[in-house]
Amino acid sequence: MKIKMKNVLVGLAAALAFAACGDDSPGTDAPVNDIRFTEGYVVIGQADPVSYLMGVEALASGATVGFDDGVEIPGVAIGVSFGDDPYLYVGASDAPEIVRYALTEQGLVEDARVSLAGAGTTSVGGYQSNLLLVSKEKAYYIDQAKDQLVVWNPTTMEVTGSVEFDEPITGEGLRTGISGFPLLHDGRFYIGLGWLDAQTLEVIGGAAVLVIDTETDETKVVRDPDGECGYSFSVVQGGDVLWVGSEAYAAAYWAITGDEAARPCMKILDPETLEFGGNAVYFDLAIEAAAGTLVPGPTATKAYLRYLSEDDLGMTLEEWRTGGENGTPVGNARVLSSRPAWRWAEVDYEQEMIVPLDFAPSSGATLRIDTGNGTLLPEFDNAAGKTYLRDFTGNVYGDIVLEAQGHVRSVAHLAR
Repeated sequence: MKIKMKNVLVGLAAALAFAACGDDSPGTDAPVNDIRFTEGYVVIGQADPVSYLMGVEALASGATVGFDDGVEIPGVAIGVSFGDDPYLYVGASDAPEIVRYALTEQGLVEDARVSLAGAGTTSVGGYQSNLLLVSKEKAYYIDQAKDQLVVWNPTTMEVTGSVEFDEPITGEGLRTGISGFPLLHDGRFYIGLGWLDAQTLEVIGGAAVLVIDTETDETKVVRDPDGECGYSFSVVQGGDVLWVGSEAYAAAYWAITGDEAARPCMKILDPETLEFGGNAVYFDLAIEAAAGTLVPGPTATKAYLRYLSEDDLGMTLEEWRTGGENGTPVGNARVLSSRPAWRWAEVDYEQEMIVPLDFAPSSGATLRIDTGNGTLLPEFDNAAGKTYLRDFTGNVYGDIVLEAQGHVRSVAHLAR
């Protein structure tokens, strides 16, 4: 059964007062939908300009979800949960609001909402990592468009403050991106930043990280003074230090253009001083291929790295640039980084080795989905309009546990 969210709102209007403060007890006359399990997962499938909330009781090989069994909501949505309660927190591109849904015997129903408009926010979007849950009393929305952190309370559904970044991450003529794989280390979030020229899509600037102190809510933008390792969406722990590395887009851009300023690499960030140091480690020298996107590994001394495989690409980079006999380039760096031709390698910081792994290739951009009950890596099949969710709990590369319709950036575990 597919229910339009407009009908859900109408059915709840008499039972709920949608003010800034929430009510933990949804109305008993809430309409029924198909998300009626006692414990399970809500998958948010994006299909611009709308999204669908789809339910599945367990993540396992062969599990599937689709729009026909989902609840349609307006906007391109993202959502998070704590994983141990019945609440799902959803933001979308159509409004500056976060909506709390509750899993009840009647189904998944809207429970409360909080407006971020007072902080100047105009929409809630990005990756799932734009919504960061710290505790039941504190959460963040990273509003990169407004260069600010909005602080809100998931229990009372109130905005408790906003903090301007210590320096802007936006700028005229720039396209700003933030990492979809944030690192929480010793009470701080470390989120990689990257910039492109808005017109040419050229990689601009060196490595940079947005640091958020979860105790004080203070923010700091840390930049590499040497201007190396640009489009640095990767932050991973490497022993006592952090490594900040270029994302696959930078690797693809460098592979096509040969622009030395965009050459993908990683640098050390000291978490004590919040300063970059040491020499850059260029991925191509270690893996002999265009490489980018570091992903945390199962221990503090290991990480994963994506690298481009020309065998899986089906052509050489020279043929990609020229189009071979046709004489027309195949595509830009975004197209190249999205092709399912990026394989996996293991980075061992203790042994100072990078070793290719026998994992299936996929697109180079790698996002983290925190379900509140484990971690997933989405693999996008744009041609089929599907997303394959791979188990990555404990930062261990696992099996595909769900096939979902749409572009999935959020999966949340709920229990009542």
